[in-house]
Amino acid sequence: MKVLLTAFEPFNNERTNISQEVLELINLEIDKVILPTEYTKSFAVLESHLEKNHYDKIILIGEARKRSKICLEIIAQNIEDATIPDNADSLRVDQEIIEGAPLALRTNFNLDNIEICSTIKKSYHAGNFVCNSLYFKTLNHIYQNNVKSTCIFVHLPIMDREEAKLHIEKIVRN
Repeated sequence: MKVLLTAFEPFNNERTNISQEVLELINLEIDKVILPTEYTKSFAVLESHLEKNHYDKIILIGEARKRSKICLEIIAQNIEDATIPDNADSLRVDQEIIEGAPLALRTNFNLDNIEICSTIKKSYHAGNFVCNSLYFKTLNHIYQNNVKSTCIFVHLPIMDREEAKLHIEKIVRN
């Protein structure tokens, strides 16, 4: 089974991004990519990997500092509407990601074997920043091109890196 795991570089003048730190801790036989925290470039980098390889699973991880649990994002919305700019200084306010695409897309990732517990929950709102934008573009790419890959976005709160690593590894193995 071929898996792609992505994370983001730091943004909003932060020195670290937990998703990148956790990705760097994972020592599994999978492809790993650190993406720029930019609306346009993040998917362009991801798409270049999708064009060269077939992945059974695509797991996108990002940081959600204000959340208290790991969030398995069920829905990606076709909207960019942030209060801060991305790392290319692009501020997106109330705009569609892909004109004419559905308002929302649902994950096709099988969550049956992922234990929802005190540190993990399902979420139906991936935010309106680069994380959601990347997730929506990735799901749209999968559905529009009949790609035989599953995809999920996982938001990590600020938490113990080793604990986060263990949870992400379980999702990879799911």
